[in-house]
Amino acid sequence: MNKPATVGQCIGRAKEKLKSASTTAELDARILFRHLSGLSDVDLILKTDLPVDSALASKFEQLVEQRAEGMPVAYLTGTKEFWSLELKVTPATLIPRPETELLVETVLELIPEDQAFSIADLGTGSGAIALAIAKERPGCHIIATDISHATLAVAAENAAACGLDNIEFIHSDWFGALGEHRFDVILANPPYIDMDNDEYDAAEIGFEPAAALFSENDGLAAISRIIGQAPAFLNANGWIVLEHGNAQSHAVCGLLEDTGFTRVSTTNDLNRQPRISSARLPV
Repeated sequence: MNKPATVGQCIGRAKEKLKSASTTAELDARILFRHLSGLSDVDLILKTDLPVDSALASKFEQLVEQRAEGMPVAYLTGTKEFWSLELKVTPATLIPRPETELLVETVLELIPEDQAFSIADLGTGSGAIALAIAKERPGCHIIATDISHATLAVAAENAAACGLDNIEFIHSDWFGALGEHRFDVILANPPYIDMDNDEYDAAEIGFEPAAALFSENDGLAAISRIIGQAPAFLNANGWIVLEHGNAQSHAVCGLLEDTGFTRVSTTNDLNRQPRISSARLPV
């Protein structure tokens, strides 16, 4: 009878298999093995000689095979960390990106800790942005919308798991179902990849929902619609904060100015790329 593979051998084989599919092959292998085994990061270092039973080894090989085919690690584990929150993600939701934390930071700078702002998060996806803001500003009320019922269900589940009750989830196509609601801050990370752009990394985003990624009119259709309708849903001196592509800041700022917004500005991400634009609606 063959001896069972050890933890170290399983991870080593997975690393080799993933080298051609991932720039983080060893990290991916460790995350997937930790997810299945329940071992900690320390265990994976100290217990490399621990035998792995055949059932676990088989499940691990299946996950590694899916990762080698391009399936994102977050979908394989069903979780993704964002703003120190462990969030559920599914193929119905966009996977939260670290650069989107800049959107959270920008919004938080606009909200004094002792103020009870009304906030709209349009196209909430997994709820990552809304939950991060709800955590940091518990006195604020947030309405999070999405056009997908499946996506909203994931976001609501994440809110419950995080113990956050200052978020209301509404099924809506952007502002479509918001009626008479008015907000102090409207924010969104809308789809902004040009539908005709063939230079994006299909291996990186090919498994994610296209509706959350791609937009017409050079990637500006959704952004333009949000900006155009936002004044009707903002209180006087209210803010709009948007994530966009690094080549879209000039166009986005132009749309904001043409719509009558003032104090238009753009913030660069950690890669020094223009990523977040914000503006204020005058009285």
